Amino acid sequence: MINKTILDSYDWQEAFQYADFGIDEVKNVIAYEEGENDGASWVLVAELNDGRFGYVDAWCDYTGWDCQAGGSSGTADTLEDLKRWELTSSIRRRLNMVLEDLDSTPTQYQ
Repeated sequence: MINKTILDSYDWQEAFQYADFGIDEVKNVIAYEEGENDGASWVLVAELNDGRFGYVDAWCDYTGWDCQAGGSSGTADTLEDLKRWELTSSIRRRLNMVLEDLDSTPTQYQ
């Protein structure tokens, strides 16, 4: 598992303002990718203290979190359910959590 101290940063504190669960409810960080202002979002998948799994995906514009920002989150009882029913294909790809039946790209000759 990934060290939870990444959650101490200002950006993750702000990103969790868009989560359905609190940053203090995170037991283990399973996967994450740092974002950047006016660029890719901050995205994280975690195991929660109550045994559920959750994700947060949050973004801000070039001025930071105080002007234009937003995000989404979700929870599920299992990691597999979170990956299948809550995460977008884009998030799964960013975090190397691809589901072959949903995220594979067929070629013209298959």
